[in-house]
Amino acid sequence: MTRAMVETIEVDADLASRLREEADKAGMSVSALAGELLRLALESHEPQEEPEPGYDAFLRRKVERARESLRHGRFRSHEDVMTDIDRLLHKQREATPQWR
Repeated sequence: MTRAMVETIEVDADLASRLREEADKAGMSVSALAGELLRLALESHEPQEEPEPGYDAFLRRKVERARESLRHGRFRSHEDVMTDIDRLLHKQREATPQWR
């Protein structure tokens, strides 16, 4: 079991009131809600996992190839891509009995 620690913090009256209201709504003690909110806030500031080695270089190559294609006029519009997707979905629905 995690060892509990008591820490005193000062907050303005409006924040304390909101904390009490939210704790009541959640059926939690103010202390439990404050602890959960602090945990979530601290976790959101933790460094993210490093991407797989070589991923950054792979991604940069993909982006550069895409930019090169654009420079040479090799691209498809959003509308063209969506038309192809719609066509493929329609074909799949026709071939799959439960989608009819």
